[in-house]
Order: sequence, then structure tokens, then C-alpha cells
Amino acid sequence: MQSHSLESQPDIILDFFAGSGTSAHAVMELNAEDRGNRQFILVQIDEPIDAKKSKSAYDFCKNELHSKEPFISDITIERVKRASQNIAQKCVNENADLGFKVYKLEDKTKLIANEQECLNLVYQNTLTPLDKARNLALQSGKTLDKDLKIVFENELYFCEDSYYLIHCTKEILEHLRKTPNAYIFFSMYEDISLEDLLNLQSFAKERLQCVV
Repeated sequence: MQSHSLESQPDIILDFFAGSGTSAHAVMELNAEDRGNRQFILVQIDEPIDAKKSKSAYDFCKNELHSKEPFISDITIERVKRASQNIAQKCVNENADLGFKVYKLEDKTKLIANEQECLNLVYQNTLTPLDKARNLALQSGKTLDKDLKIVFENELYFCEDSYYLIHCTKEILEHLRKTPNAYIFFSMYEDISLEDLLNLQSFAKERLQCVV
């Protein structure tokens, strides 16, 4: 009987109550020590810091971090940032990954009926084109650790086997026409003209995916 070894997957440490970011600090230190490749996911709700109960933390966020409204997550992010910088200075493992990304949950764009029973579009206008592409990637089944590559800045992005379309131009249409095996995802709420949509359907109907 022939045995087959599977490539080991990195351990993922999930902390739903991140607090000051102790879990992330510990994971990065351990990776630096034993050349591990553990990953971490921290979750922290936007819980305001009470100025009366935690004056030092509140003042730190206001004066040092210049937070408009101090939240516990401000402390979390700063702790992990400083910990990674400190570990990097004394780390003997040059391959240790000490980077991290910060994501924030936002309400999605949606249609709602108001009191007059008329439809209104509630649009999330704080998202950057990259944020929108990341959301499309997540909705298409990609995970946060997958690289999202810029094809046309602020307009078209790519991850593994899929394109994420934010804005359409003739140049982008020509590029997509030359990639017959890739899926193309776009949001129904983005500003894509009917003409561009019809052009996309003319050569990519079977791989065109509209995300609501």
C-alpha cells in the first residue's frame, strides 16, 4: 500500500472576544520562535470605551491614536501593530509573517421600502473600489487570505479564477474578452451601463455573475 502525505494546513486561531489583542500577540511570538505558520482571526465589536470607567484607555485613544470616538477595537489594532513591530526587530526567523489586515463590517447596499411604500436605495458610499471587490470575492466563495490582484486600478480585480468588475470601460471589455475561462462578478448596484452589460453578455454570458 502506498501512502500519500498531505500538505499541512496552517492552524487558525479564532478569538471572538479580541479585547487588547493578546491572542494575536501570542500567535506571532510563537511563529517567530518555532518558525510556525499559524494564522489568527480576531473579532471585536465596536464597543465604546467609557471615559469614566477607563479614563487611561480613553485618553490614550483620544490623544495618542486621535480616535474621534474611542472603541475597544482601537486598542486591539494598536496592540497588534506594536507587537508585530517589536517582534520583527528581534526575530531570527526571516520568513515569519507578522502582517495583518483590518476589516470592518458595514451594512450592505440594499433596496428598502419607505413609509410611502416607495423604493429607496440605501448605498454604502464609504467603501473603496478595493473594498467592493473584496466583498464580491467573499460572496463568490473566496476567503480573506486569498490575494486580490489589481488588473485596472479602481475598476477591475482578479483572484484565482475570477474577475471582480467595479467599473467598465472599452479597455476592460477587451481584456475580459481575451480571458475565456475566468468568471466575471459584478454588483447590480454598481454604475455599469446597459450597453456595457450587453457587450459583456455577448461574449461572457455563461460566466457572468450578478451579485445582489
